[in-house]
Amino acid sequence: RNDSEVFRRADGSTFPVDLTAVPLWDDDGDAVIGQVVAFTDITARKRMERILQDSRNRLDHLLAASPAVIYAANPATFQASYISANARDLFGLEPDEILAHPNWWADSLHPDDRDRVLAEAEEWFASGLMGTLKHSYRLRRGDGSWVWVEDQLRAITDDRGIPLELVGSHTDITTAREIEAAVRESEERFRTLFSIFPDGVTLIDPETSCPLHFNPLAAKQLGYSEEEFSTLPIAAYQAEFTAEQVGEKMAQILKVGGDDFETL
Repeated sequence: RNDSEVFRRADGSTFPVDLTAVPLWDDDGDAVIGQVVAFTDITARKRMERILQDSRNRLDHLLAASPAVIYAANPATFQASYISANARDLFGLEPDEILAHPNWWADSLHPDDRDRVLAEAEEWFASGLMGTLKHSYRLRRGDGSWVWVEDQLRAITDDRGIPLELVGSHTDITTAREIEAAVRESEERFRTLFSIFPDGVTLIDPETSCPLHFNPLAAKQLGYSEEEFSTLPIAAYQAEFTAEQVGEKMAQILKVGGDDFETL
């Protein structure tokens, strides 16, 4: 048998050993007449193991305090070989649960993102794992909800360029994505209301006095095509004021925050 034990020296001090014990048989092989025991002092190895474990604990502590989940994966199978402890906060799963599932990453991809993300990964692999693969997608959490992550992935290679390991990070960008979606929805509502407004409406660039946006009715009322109207400064269709007066009026509006007036 092989075992690790602690031996005591003559001076009373102790030290760890690797011990191997095998039975000693008689010449006929019928009876055990003794036991052969061999042992090796493994004090230096145990000291190194403690140093490595302490370093690992410090690293885990630092990573747990980071907002990014750090992971490592096999470049051939893409199975995770390491994932930082803060994965439980981002994914609602213990690191060991993730590591025990060989296809956790691929199986957790959102159906609407899956084809795109796998295609991006395949393209990166086909390129020889050059540079950093950076993409965003949704992953399923332990409770079934979805989290948006930004994934940045690099390959560690040997001297011949053969990939040894993939290392990457997952950063939660759910809030940013939700804000982007809300902004897009708001802009869409604005464009819809803008286009159906019963009066001509323009958003004017205060520097050039040309329209930044306008609804179709604004151009139609003035007899211009939308293309023509898009480059016209106010002075081109303002019959009452000169270009200089238009500029003064714009400055006054910017200063006081608005104005109501009629033109000819």
